[in-house]
Amino acid sequence: MKFLDRFEREPLAEPGDDAWQGWLDAVSLLGLEDMRERLRAACDDDRIALGDGDREYVENQLTLARNLAPGDPSLFVRERVVPLDDPVAALGWVQSEEEAETARRKSKKDRPLGPDPAAAIALDGDEIDWLNGFLGSKHVPVDTLGMESMEQIDGFFCAVLAGPEGVSPDDAMPAIWSEERRIKEARPDYDSEQQAEHVANLLTRHWQTISLRLDRSYPHTPVMPWRWDAPRGSDWARGFIRGVSLRLSQWGERSRAACGAGGLPPTAGMTLSAGRGSAARLAATSPALAGAGRNTSAVAARP
Repeated sequence: MKFLDRFEREPLAEPGDDAWQGWLDAVSLLGLEDMRERLRAACDDDRIALGDGDREYVENQLTLARNLAPGDPSLFVRERVVPLDDPVAALGWVQSEEEAETARRKSKKDRPLGPDPAAAIALDGDEIDWLNGFLGSKHVPVDTLGMESMEQIDGFFCAVLAGPEGVSPDDAMPAIWSEERRIKEARPDYDSEQQAEHVANLLTRHWQTISLRLDRSYPHTPVMPWRWDAPRGSDWARGFIRGVSLRLSQWGERSRAACGAGGLPPTAGMTLSAGRGSAARLAATSPALAGAGRNTSAVAARP
């Protein structure tokens, strides 16, 4: 308590520093009601950058924690926060840069499927981060229920490309900006034509990356970062289900056939796995997916 008080009062970090996220998590998870107004003030003056939805989540979490029995760890477990009795042992898996590079070389050498066929066009981390930033920016309309992250787009593309044939990029891309393409003219408010071309190029490359990997039976690792505000893979699952909706009748036929054979329909697979952080794995092994047309076993072989 004394440290949390001192951290905010002095303060011990610059506005926007990641340390403020740790302070916020501690206050909300411990249910420190006496610090609620200070938490709100830190959000109001941008020491902590939170959207309206995130702020409501934190406020509710603080209220829930305040009403739990003393010592109840359920909120910490839900947020994947656990105590470390021996930090050295717990962090023993961390590799040095040299060890990591050695492991990467060995993995590439021993990989039975050979080199990535889409290596030349696959988006790198910076490009994915840029697209994520763009998708969450003022440029993208919020009233058309478009996709909000690259994780969601990756799941959407995987469903479209691994499912029944017949969905072209021209058919699929508009669904990124509007749910079920209900607003056909929905598109971002780009700063320039160059920006529009850059976004289109990155999305097209990601589409082609997944397509090429599926065609060559090469594992495609989903874009599925860890999240503190939702189960890992939940956005990917939502995107996948939106992709299924583009060819709902065809997927329905395969789903009914899979259920008759004792398997899971795709949506059930996604629902079950999203809360376990492995959405893609379960969906990719569902018989309904296996019969979808392309090599879906290559999707998320390395979740």
